[in-house]
Amino acid sequence: MSEAVTCSKMDEALVKSLSQTLIDSGVTPVLWGDYLLTIYGVPSIVGGLEFIVPKEGLPGAISALKKIEKLRMCSDIRACPVSRERAMPHIPSFHMHLGAPASELYVSLWPHSEILGFIPEPKIPARTAIEKHPTRLYISASDKSMLPGPRLGRGRGALSEGGGQVTVPSSHTMLEAYIRLSAAHLDNSHGAFYLSMITYMDEYVAADGLLDEKLLSEPAQTFWQGWQQSQLSMWGLCRRFKSDLEAERHVHSVDSGVELLN
Repeated sequence: MSEAVTCSKMDEALVKSLSQTLIDSGVTPVLWGDYLLTIYGVPSIVGGLEFIVPKEGLPGAISALKKIEKLRMCSDIRACPVSRERAMPHIPSFHMHLGAPASELYVSLWPHSEILGFIPEPKIPARTAIEKHPTRLYISASDKSMLPGPRLGRGRGALSEGGGQVTVPSSHTMLEAYIRLSAAHLDNSHGAFYLSMITYMDEYVAADGLLDEKLLSEPAQTFWQGWQQSQLSMWGLCRRFKSDLEAERHVHSVDSGVELLN
């Protein structure tokens, strides 16, 4: 029987403890994955805790996790649902298992550049970075002005105050990350996984009034408007987004060249 659970084993005290451990290692971790969905009110099965950290901070973050008594190294990478070849989503940079080496409950780390490379990394201290950033790229997981509360049949909602800082992407950051990941994995099975995440954002987060689509980048806004108006198929929207993104990068590179010449 799978050990994946709703949030009972992966409780908020554990989330805060792990986040604080990573902060103490010298990085500001950003919560990702299934647990993040539950904080935004999406009803989700939680099999693990995923954090995004700066690539250069990975060695220190890994070292910090290895010192936690509850965590165990993976016993069989090829058979593990987190690291096997057809894992969904794609394989993280590092993971450990909670309780036993073969447990399906896990903690994993992703490099910032792979998930949120289109925005700056949050800085330490996390709370200062959250409060001062004008576009709210990141928020506190306890911010009840930006996150829902607990509701029957829905995800857990915002965490309680105190007990450790947990940073999460704002809703528009989260949506744009899924859009970009869908386009990046357009030609493999991971693309379908990230498209399903966009569906969750539409059905729950946007429907709850928690998404300000005006804060998306221009190509992502075009994708989102097309999604809501059913202008193209999901794959067609991804292809158009990739084309728009490449065109935008070309314009920026030309502008940069002009500035250098002047």
